[in-house]
Amino acid sequence: MHLGTFWTPTQSYSRPSIQYGEGSTFEGVGQTRLVDLGVTGSITPWPRGRVSPYAVAGVAVFQTWRQGSGYYRRSDGSVAEFVPPGSGTRGDIRAIVGAGLRVRGGGRLVQLEARELRGSLSAITLGTTLHF
Repeated sequence: MHLGTFWTPTQSYSRPSIQYGEGSTFEGVGQTRLVDLGVTGSITPWPRGRVSPYAVAGVAVFQTWRQGSGYYRRSDGSVAEFVPPGSGTRGDIRAIVGAGLRVRGGGRLVQLEARELRGSLSAITLGTTLHF
């Protein structure tokens, strides 16, 4: 199981827009927060080996909150339309895929893993196991 979170500070951005003619842009400011909860399983050819590669697959549910505002700017620099401040939330379910390498040494297990939450996030992690 995993539990993760992601947060961005408030950021400004600009992207091309054709809405008010060629050369117009959308200028905005926004912030994003995300929480995800997932379950994964792994398979390895050598589960008790000193060095063992493995594959990861699973599923995660996540919730995203976004807020921001902006305006459209014409190519001459004048403001064409203000977009009122807004916020939104979205929940989704995504597949998790990845691969890793487990190394045993001195009674300790260390894992290096790369995983992708399909269509959203990628991560490279280094960790160890917790025994309960």
